[in-house]
Amino acid sequence: MKNQLLIKNCMLTTFFNDGYNATKILQGVDVLIEDGKLKKIDRNITAGCKTIDGTGKLVAPGFINGRSRSLASVVSKSLPEDIKLSRFGNTPLYMRVNPFINIAQEVLSDAQIKSLLKLALFEAISSGTTAMLEYCSVRDLPLYLELCDELGMRAIASPALMSRKTLPETDAWCVCENALEEVDEDALVSWNSGMVKKTAGRMAKAGMGLGSVETASESLMSKVGAAAFSLDCTLMVTANETQQERDVCIERYNKTPAQILQKNHVFHRKTVVGGNQYADHADRVIMKSGMSVAALCPLQSVQDAQIAPFLGFQYDGLDLVIGSGRCIPDMTEQVRLLTLVGKLENRLRHQMRAQKTFFASTIGAGQAIGLPVGELSEGLDADLILIDTAKPHYHPFTLPITDLIYNTSSSDITEVIVAGRLLKENGRVLNMDERQIIEDAESAMNLVWTHARKKGAL
Repeated sequence: MKNQLLIKNCMLTTFFNDGYNATKILQGVDVLIEDGKLKKIDRNITAGCKTIDGTGKLVAPGFINGRSRSLASVVSKSLPEDIKLSRFGNTPLYMRVNPFINIAQEVLSDAQIKSLLKLALFEAISSGTTAMLEYCSVRDLPLYLELCDELGMRAIASPALMSRKTLPETDAWCVCENALEEVDEDALVSWNSGMVKKTAGRMAKAGMGLGSVETASESLMSKVGAAAFSLDCTLMVTANETQQERDVCIERYNKTPAQILQKNHVFHRKTVVGGNQYADHADRVIMKSGMSVAALCPLQSVQDAQIAPFLGFQYDGLDLVIGSGRCIPDMTEQVRLLTLVGKLENRLRHQMRAQKTFFASTIGAGQAIGLPVGELSEGLDADLILIDTAKPHYHPFTLPITDLIYNTSSSDITEVIVAGRLLKENGRVLNMDERQIIEDAESAMNLVWTHARKKGAL
């Protein structure tokens, strides 16, 4: 028996070719989903299956989060945003983010780590995210993939392999220790490669991963790059995220992060480079030559008093994805902020439009990372969201994509569908007890707070 789902009488928006301005709007159409695929988009479709009334709703491709850091988004939530950070490039990464990730890894059980990851995934699904590129720790990777399998989430998760045992952080005297340590790099790469092979073909699968250049030796960079190329899989790496990282790299290697990654053959067509806040034109040329993809995190950039250089990367011809980084994985916040702040990049409001953001966070992201999602056409995977446009803040309703980017909040998204499976229905995330998720996460974080106070991290 075929697994079907029918959406009746909706407005549908999608793309009809590769250009971000090439969008189409269909009014009063039905969408038939069958066995995880978009079987038919037409009027007056009949089927004896579960039916969703799409009247007053906009159907759009789901958002693709191109760089999520789920554990970081929870354990450091709200802690770093208003403190003065004149050192380390005005970023809280070494003083408020990494310390709490290290503490969580030290004191929490696997079940407690999963409770924090589950809270982040709840927020992601609620905000219309249908695919995630997760950048995590070695320990988090199997836990994260297990959760995604349970929930029906599409994901690629990559661990930040390092030539260190913990993330770099500052001590009580604000000294940041970046020394590399003795680790079994061959074992790490072998384990990561094994996870890639084990999960190949699944909706939630592993990619190869590499920590930032300050945390990885050249031998580890080379081994990870070679493994990812051999496996033809996604490779996630951080470069130029902080001034500290860049300075350490130049001091250690006399090269920028992009130059040292290029030297060790890390860039290839499936490499996703996160961070990028301090990447310049020369760095972008290097990344472009390796056909790599750039991930930008607009909310993280703004909270660090920076502007995510979306237009600079676009002008230099790099494929782009939009991610949440260490911030809350709510993609409605990310896409709205990127579009608004993008107008400040060159002080020209017309150079950053809703259509660009919509493209970069849907079909553009799918193309960049090699996933057949982000477009609503017959025969493609049914990854989509339904938005209730009957609410007052959408009216007068004139430009669907503009309203989608500038006006939509998580609460407006009534349904989230991944591969034909409902993950959110009638405004409620399915198969997740919201109250229990919050209680479990709070319980885990109480242990982290207690240890942080003893350690002096607070």
